[in-house]
Amino acid sequence: MNHQNPYDFESAWHRVDSLERKGLYKSALKIVDEIYMAADKTSLGEQKIKAIFYKGKYSNYLQEDNLESFEKILQKEIDKAAFPDKQIYQSILAEFYDKYLSANSWKIRARTETGDTASEDIQTWTAGRFITESNKLFDASISNAELKNISYKKYEDIFTKAKNTEKMR
Repeated sequence: MNHQNPYDFESAWHRVDSLERKGLYKSALKIVDEIYMAADKTSLGEQKIKAIFYKGKYSNYLQEDNLESFEKILQKEIDKAAFPDKQIYQSILAEFYDKYLSANSWKIRARTETGDTASEDIQTWTAGRFITESNKLFDASISNAELKNISYKKYEDIFTKAKNTEKMR
């Protein structure tokens, strides 16, 4: 069985980095979309996760208030992803909610509690709802005991590694 991957992810990411350095975010986003599609077809979760990070970043540069669509992408991936990618998406979305709350705190804290806790529109969420949803996702992302048996090596490219954390695993 041939496991050779016809898509050259490394070359594609170099093109993305080059376009980003030139400020050509729209062109970079097109390549990121290609990477995402190739990663989805070949079931390379780490490449797909990295592509989603970049999709969110470039979409935000190119279109103001695009954060809701980034949230929807993450929700969709959580729904269909398998272990351990699902846990990574849950952690990313939890962090997204946390950062969104921090960045928009002045606006969100002025919202009044309506009792509508079923709304999926984050534009209507109160600070309490953001905190609750973020905590649920963080808890879900670490609830599987099998996580300690997963090698983080294939995900290194995605996350910034803190110093002296190896023994914390």
